[in-house]
Amino acid sequence: MGKREWLFICGAFFFFAIFIAGMQLSVPEIIGYDGWLHIKTAELIKEQGFLQAFPWTTESILADRYADIQALFHVILIPFTAFGLIPGAKIASVLFAAALFTVFYWLLRSKNAAYPFFWTALFAFSSVDFLYRLMELRATALALSLLLLTFYCLENKKFWQVGVITLIYTWLYPGVAIQWGVIVVFVVLDSLFQSGFQNKSGNSLPKTGWKGFFQNKLLLFPALGSVIGFVAHPDFPKNISLFLIQVFKVNLLGNLYNLEWKAWPFFELLRNNWVIFVLLAIGSAYLFRTRKITRGGSYYLLLTIIFFVWMLKTRRMHEYFLPIAFLFASYQLAGLLASLKAKMRFIAPLAVSLLIVFGIFQLIALNTAIRNNHILPWYYEGAQWLSENAKAGELVFINGYTFNYLFFYSPQLRFTHGVDLTYAGLKDHLRFERYIGMLQGKDPGYNAIKMDYRPDWVFVGKIKQDVELFKLISRYKGDFELAYEDESVGVLRVR
Repeated sequence: MGKREWLFICGAFFFFAIFIAGMQLSVPEIIGYDGWLHIKTAELIKEQGFLQAFPWTTESILADRYADIQALFHVILIPFTAFGLIPGAKIASVLFAAALFTVFYWLLRSKNAAYPFFWTALFAFSSVDFLYRLMELRATALALSLLLLTFYCLENKKFWQVGVITLIYTWLYPGVAIQWGVIVVFVVLDSLFQSGFQNKSGNSLPKTGWKGFFQNKLLLFPALGSVIGFVAHPDFPKNISLFLIQVFKVNLLGNLYNLEWKAWPFFELLRNNWVIFVLLAIGSAYLFRTRKITRGGSYYLLLTIIFFVWMLKTRRMHEYFLPIAFLFASYQLAGLLASLKAKMRFIAPLAVSLLIVFGIFQLIALNTAIRNNHILPWYYEGAQWLSENAKAGELVFINGYTFNYLFFYSPQLRFTHGVDLTYAGLKDHLRFERYIGMLQGKDPGYNAIKMDYRPDWVFVGKIKQDVELFKLISRYKGDFELAYEDESVGVLRVR
């Protein structure tokens, strides 16, 4: 790339970093839930080396067979701990999210797509839910960046580079399973075109057929990359079994308990996707009228359909649907935008003006979403009291949503539930069902907190998620002693 190209890319990075940093600074603490866990894990790895066990959650399969399947992500976070855990987490999330939008912009420029910055900015502002998830310190932004690089390497037949990306992805995030899927889809579609599949312009590629499909380098190198990634891992071979559990039972195909893996209600689906739905409708109409689509366009269209259907089952697939759908829209609508610009000279300034106004409203909505979901810091005083008064190794009964925050401030203690509720369901299904029943107000007929878990302490927040726990505690109040209370939390010692 030339100097001018680098200037554009650096400019895009700084633009997105600035507005993301502004959102991060709207609250002083880490946004969301997962960042507390990840940055603390990075600090522990820095101090102790790779963790060989995870004793912090007793009601979890991690207590018995721990493997860090996001090991590279935690290693990447280690330098950020030098700024302090909370500032470091916020800096990291800004850089990772800005990197995602910059890679998206670079990918459009590499394809000579029309108006790459406009499409990137529209992608960035299109969904408050997507932006909020990027505000959290998760591997999502880095994983999506690797997926976009995968698209580039696939289309340009950069074989060994795809393998390197897959190797990194395998160490970084269990979503590498999705990368495998998009690679297979590309190879199948590419084989169809190469076997003489005619596009609408009447051109076809050499008829090599399906011969050598399974020896295809675009399959071989990624497979080799993942094999190396799994074997050359500090937790091998435990990482493989936990990866399979994560894919088939916890996240991609079978999460039963976490809201973020359930489907959106219809109107939430529309609210979070109306921009891209409008663009896809226009793009589909334009495709139907022109009856022209490139091989790359057909690939992104197929992936858009796949992830749209998947998103109807689980909202987490929104993270993949949105960038892929925007890639399809940016390619498919390039001709339409060019014709509009030729006919109406005011279309470009009008589009920019509308984007600016829309972006401002979206950032206001994002700021509201951040503040409405910023509940964990309410427990700061209670978490500090618990850390100072509980003895190392003591067990605390909690509602799982508080684990990451309490783990951040009190890694010397153990907690009942945390990381992912499905892990607890997989460890002891009957006991977990009683636990869920308690949260929903079902009386097990005995003090299940004390008898099932034998905790030393109970930490209960004063929000609707914990109301039924307070009711259960009041029914067996002779078994508990109130040790600390403020306007946000109660901490009880178990007698």
